[in-house]
Amino acid sequence: MRALTHGILAGSLLLGVACGSGEQPLAKPSGRSMAPSPGTQELQRGGDAAPLLQRVAMSPEHPVPGQEIKAVVDVRDPDGDPLRLRYVWRHNGVEVARGSRPVVYIPDLQKGDEVELSVTASDGRRESQALSARGTVRNRPPVLTAVSLSPFGDVRAGQPISAEPHASDPDHDELEFDYRWTVNGAPAGSDRILETSRLHRGDRIQVSVVASDGEARSREVSSPILPLGNTPPVITQLPDLERSDGTFRYRFEAKDADGDHNLRFFLASGPPGMHMDPVTGELTWHPDASQAGVHPVEVGVRDPSGEGTTFLFQVTVSATPAPPASPAPERRR
Repeated sequence: MRALTHGILAGSLLLGVACGSGEQPLAKPSGRSMAPSPGTQELQRGGDAAPLLQRVAMSPEHPVPGQEIKAVVDVRDPDGDPLRLRYVWRHNGVEVARGSRPVVYIPDLQKGDEVELSVTASDGRRESQALSARGTVRNRPPVLTAVSLSPFGDVRAGQPISAEPHASDPDHDELEFDYRWTVNGAPAGSDRILETSRLHRGDRIQVSVVASDGEARSREVSSPILPLGNTPPVITQLPDLERSDGTFRYRFEAKDADGDHNLRFFLASGPPGMHMDPVTGELTWHPDASQAGVHPVEVGVRDPSGEGTTFLFQVTVSATPAPPASPAPERRR
């Protein structure tokens, strides 16, 4: 007698991300069914086959603090039965959520923590083996919001300028900064402080900065452009006294950091009869007998823009023929 074998149709099911708090059975798939393999036939002769989990993953695979994590599952049931999924979430090995919800929010995640997802599927009679996925909480890059210059405003050649980055790191990592200075668009240094002794009035200074936590870098942020202001000239020192026929002479010299020419000397204050040549810087005075004593003198120098400094000293006139003494000078701007 011929034995008659009855084939049982088996369907397959692909499950994606599901959201919601309720536990909903999965509908049977539509479309053409295919005959099961002999091995599947044997399982089904017993009445039921367990669901098969084919893939379990987390999205994102490497989350960051403050981010929801979703389960992504591929599953099928050889019998085409509706399925229910059970999710177990663990944070650093400690269970934090269990149930049918495929989304979890873990409030205290930190960089380097491990998150594990374990999933099982059930058709109401049989349950699949658990399938797991793991991910590590990734580093977040630092945030650089602005870069300022100190000092900013009326800055002159010779004044050091420092870059002041304003940055934070969401993971509280210690930050390092890369500096890129430019003067008139040309590279000028990579330190936090820029020396300006060789710069001149009108030079345009800017710095661009990137913050790094050792793993990730921020976007580059640039400071406002700082034009250098005018630097007034200065009288370098008190020259030696020249005396001839009762006339005192001092030949002053000055320097200007901006390289300005056409400097002009002037006498700010002094005894009657004292004269300053504005071009040569020669100070002359022929005191008379009534002017014996100590006389304060203030001389100065200006550049073509009208900015200048003054220099203060004293001249002593004796009633005797002895030459006057000149104490240490005091410079005043």
